[in-house]
Amino acid sequence: KKTANSKDSTGAIKSYQLIATSEFNIENKDNNERIIINENFIMDKNENKFDEKNYERTIKLNFASSITQKLLLKLNSIK
Repeated sequence: KKTANSKDSTGAIKSYQLIATSEFNIENKDNNERIIINENFIMDKNENKFDEKNYERTIKLNFASSITQKLLLKLNSIK
């Protein structure tokens, strides 16, 4: 999700907040567990739309990597 985080005095957006929420339901014979992992980042607006999109894409890839690592840690603790 991408939302406006701050605006200047004219009302133009200065920064965005990027939010990723992932929900996993882990089921095994002993128990069921729900894991929710949240990531967020404040990104400054860039006047160059191409650079802004590339930066946003990089942040989203970092979110995915971080969520994967957190999920693996949680799965390793469930036994």
